[in-house]
Amino acid sequence: MSSSRGACTTMLLRFLLLLLVVGVRNGHTKVLYPPTLNVAYKRPITASATCGEVNGQPFAESYCSIAGSSEYVKNDKDMYEDSNFRELSKGEEEFKIGQYCDYCDANSTLLSHPADNMVDGTADWWQSPPISRGTQYNFINITIDLEQEFHISSVWIQMANSPRPAAWVLERSTDFGKTFIPWQYFAENSAECFRRFGLQTMKILESDDEVICTSDSSKIHPFENGEIFFTVLTDRPNERNFTHSTVLQNFARATNIRFRLLQTNTLKGHYMYMNDGYDHTLTDRYFYAIKEIYMHGRCVCNGHGASCDIEGPHNPRKYVCRCEHNTCGAQCDQCCPGFEQKKWRRSKEGQDFQCEPCNCHGHSNECVYDEEVEKNGQSLDIHGRYEGGGRCQNCRHNTQGINCNECADGFFRPPGKYWNETDVCQDFWDSQKRGDRLHKMPRELMHRSGGTTHVST
Repeated sequence: MSSSRGACTTMLLRFLLLLLVVGVRNGHTKVLYPPTLNVAYKRPITASATCGEVNGQPFAESYCSIAGSSEYVKNDKDMYEDSNFRELSKGEEEFKIGQYCDYCDANSTLLSHPADNMVDGTADWWQSPPISRGTQYNFINITIDLEQEFHISSVWIQMANSPRPAAWVLERSTDFGKTFIPWQYFAENSAECFRRFGLQTMKILESDDEVICTSDSSKIHPFENGEIFFTVLTDRPNERNFTHSTVLQNFARATNIRFRLLQTNTLKGHYMYMNDGYDHTLTDRYFYAIKEIYMHGRCVCNGHGASCDIEGPHNPRKYVCRCEHNTCGAQCDQCCPGFEQKKWRRSKEGQDFQCEPCNCHGHSNECVYDEEVEKNGQSLDIHGRYEGGGRCQNCRHNTQGINCNECADGFFRPPGKYWNETDVCQDFWDSQKRGDRLHKMPRELMHRSGGTTHVST
């Protein structure tokens, strides 16, 4: 009895599995998402100014630590700690009035701090000129070229040997750097948010693309290794309904990111200029230093790709979606050739979509979507319904028409022939030469597409 019951259970499971497979084959698709990744890693990055160089020319530039008299130690478990490793001559490390000071030099491997360090995944960092070079170095632009469009979900920044910026703007571009628009504003406090940007803090987001100002990531403490975390979707009205909100999807799109830094964080001591005894190292310690920028994002595959691991044909750093649902394109943003019965659209939760092949009755593999054809209900789909706007192209076997279901001029369809047969349309004059009984067919039928009036199958 138990073995019989087990066999029945196995058969039932197989039957349920079969139903599942049939359901999938009948068009029940699944919305697909590629995995998220650090889209900033190793991307082209530039900074408008860097410590230890001017107009591309290297020089030794001094700076001091705001944290005190200790040398900054990179937070890297694989850090090489041999004291002989540093390219410093005796006397280049100095203590000025109890502060640790050092040099930047773009000509030195170990003393240079280029912009690339921000996206290389190491503990090395980029550093701006101290404002002792000029107060204009409060204003620095850092720009990352993502080289393609991504949906960004979060941006994480870790500082190095400086505090976080006191005021700055996170901006994005969706046109490959031609224009930039604000994503979020950052300031020391609510008053600064309003003074600088005319925005209030601590408000409920009313729209999916509202730009706000926050003050929780601009405090001067910690002096080193501080973090800034920005989330694109959190607390927005459609945070949990992303696929149905075009506004939120567009708000998350970016091809380029710009960090527009406006004000270094200071202890305000440099405002006390005195003729005698002024400590000039005060402004040596005010600069920006960023260790790493991490951007959590995914390829834009429009719900039709579960992976994004194909190298772009012209740029190996460009990710291309591995498309499903009969879609094509780098972002699965079009129906593949021959699968254009329905107008392409994104696949959404509860509104899945799969591109369908056109019904050309086997006489063509080419078709285009025609909105007017769909509007007039003239295209027969593979399910036998007049839904969609597929118009077959280059019909073979002497056929023509929207679905290759008409005979070309001079050809007719004999009784009993089906539209999916390669010889469905036959030459009228050949049939007359053979003496076929169809030679008595009225002349007007010879020129009328289809020849006979059998129902299309």
